[in-house]
Amino acid sequence: MALVASGPETSDQPTFQVVIGNERPISAEDIGRLVSELGRDYHRQTGSHLVMTNLELGSTLIDFMDVAAVYTGYASIFLVPVEVTERLKQFYGRLKKQLVAPVETLVAASSPFNPSTERLLEIAANSGANLKISKGSGSSKQVIELTHVEVERRNKAAKKAKKKTRKAKDSTGQVDAVPPPLPLASITEQLRAQSQGDPGQLHNAVLFITRFLQSNGWAGQLPQLAKSLETNGLWEAARIVRSQIGSGGGPLNRD
Repeated sequence: MALVASGPETSDQPTFQVVIGNERPISAEDIGRLVSELGRDYHRQTGSHLVMTNLELGSTLIDFMDVAAVYTGYASIFLVPVEVTERLKQFYGRLKKQLVAPVETLVAASSPFNPSTERLLEIAANSGANLKISKGSGSSKQVIELTHVEVERRNKAAKKAKKKTRKAKDSTGQVDAVPPPLPLASITEQLRAQSQGDPGQLHNAVLFITRFLQSNGWAGQLPQLAKSLETNGLWEAARIVRSQIGSGGGPLNRD
């Protein structure tokens, strides 16, 4: 399945890509959680939103762009705000630090791993996968690559750090944060692009999105998403979302 964002290809696009070279299948729920947590971490660090522009299964490949870049149509790299490049640079730099810095240093630090980094390492470790994370394209492309052996090491470190952080939270009485409001406009635009670029996959795309929203605390905001889709004329997408309200989500294929 590919979620396609319209717009011509250009060199040096401000894109962010995750490739999990998995040997074993990854569940839709795990992929949904990963996408959701990457989006939350990006918003927490930059104040903006990530939009998923492509998903390929087999070896799992997920492409993202900052929502501002998608709204420009990225017809030319010169039309994309400088802030977009800086936001992706900031996010990629944090992720690189977590995936490249000495493991011992990370475990000793306070809250060293983002939730999305923990999920990424866990999924890759459980799938027997290598990891490749990249930012940009063309001459500006930067890449982080980890073998499965290194993924396993860092997954163990992330679990140890998470356990340490949980103990610290328990001792101070902190509670988990409420999920932030959904970026309704960006999701609506993503599904509009899907309906125009590959309408045959719209049903699966909507089910995929509602599934990971339900799995990550956003089920209560599905009515707002359905209303946003209806307001923008995406009646079939809205109908599918409404059919999932109150359910646990169904399989990602047509009945």
